[in-house]
Amino acid sequence: YEFFAIKLCKTVSTVITTSPVLAEELRRVGCQYEKIKLLPCCISQQTEQDALSNPFSRYKKNQLKVIYIGRLDSYKRLDWLLLAAEEANRQCHEVIADFTDISVNIIGDGPRSQYFQEIAKNLSIHVHFYGKAAEDEKIKVLKDSDVLVLPSESSNEAFGIVQLEAMSAGVLSLAFSLPKSGMGWVCNLPDFNWSQDRKGLSTALKELAMTPGLSRRLGSQARKRYLDKFSHAVWKNNLMRILSCES
Repeated sequence: YEFFAIKLCKTVSTVITTSPVLAEELRRVGCQYEKIKLLPCCISQQTEQDALSNPFSRYKKNQLKVIYIGRLDSYKRLDWLLLAAEEANRQCHEVIADFTDISVNIIGDGPRSQYFQEIAKNLSIHVHFYGKAAEDEKIKVLKDSDVLVLPSESSNEAFGIVQLEAMSAGVLSLAFSLPKSGMGWVCNLPDFNWSQDRKGLSTALKELAMTPGLSRRLGSQARKRYLDKFSHAVWKNNLMRILSCES
């Protein structure tokens, strides 16, 4: 996408991008500042309505429910999430005698599905693969989760729209900060200062699991960020503003 944007930016009046990170990258490679407009992605009104009905009632002491939603492909690095959850779980059990567990629910399918399932078999944590779940089942599992993790290692994941589904449901999202990708910007919360990289993922999960009410409090902040920046109403207003500037 960046290649086509660079090639076309001299002949078009407007280039629309989905995050400040990508806007800055376009400026860096030569796209004129005044041509770049920011319009983050949005989810459907129906999905938004279903997600916003979530009542923030998930928190239970000494456990953490993690969810991954996405294609099971190599660059998604679900293996990093599984290993981080295993490490965090081990550390929690060392500190808290009655710690229940960190669990990981996985919704999606893809060419690396069997590979990830083989990794999961050798772990002590509970991992459940749902495959290609129906939309209502996906939302149900999401609403029962404490945190969504998007562990992609590549800028192929430029935004991570699944994060908006989680944030609108009041579920904290964690994603890495990568060059040429806005996925780390989408979910970034000022009250949870973690490294946003692979090395810090297990530490972040451990903190969420061991700090009473933290995931719920951050989930509330994630929903507010969604409503302020990514809701369907905000998206529509921003689109109309861009179009009005062009007319």
